Amino acid sequence: MGKVKEWESTINGKEYKFSCKKTFGGQEFTVNGETQKVKPGIKSRFIDFDEPVQFDGIQARLFIEGDEPDLVIDGKLVNRGEPYYPAPGWVLVFCALIVPIPIVALGGIIPMLIAMGGIALCVFFAKASMPTIAKLIACIVITIVAWVAFFFSVQAVYSLFY
Repeated sequence: MGKVKEWESTINGKEYKFSCKKTFGGQEFTVNGETQKVKPGIKSRFIDFDEPVQFDGIQARLFIEGDEPDLVIDGKLVNRGEPYYPAPGWVLVFCALIVPIPIVALGGIIPMLIAMGGIALCVFFAKASMPTIAKLIACIVITIVAWVAFFFSVQAVYSLFY
């Protein structure tokens, strides 16, 4: 169904060969030839795929951002060598507050772009390496700005015709 992504990493002095393939209902994750099915939780369905996996007694997370899989071990992305900042669950509340914009508008490209931009910005700031209060304030402001932009766009279109 999906394209297979393969990579190799050394973890605790041991070489591992990984592959990841999107399948119906989740990801097929293979470590040194042993395959396990990883099903997405609620957050993985709406944001980045981020689910627990285990191999050779190692507790890790399979993290897929866009099309690039990576493993998270001890709070660090193994391949990228960067700290791992997961999207907190509360960001879904802000996404849910922005999603109705194109629904209230009964469709249209402008409301859809406003909603997609607002959701993308909320997820971006929620995953940023900054204090939680700053993340919350950013998401609150983004949600308010998205709705204000929507109302101004409705007003602008209305003024063109009436």
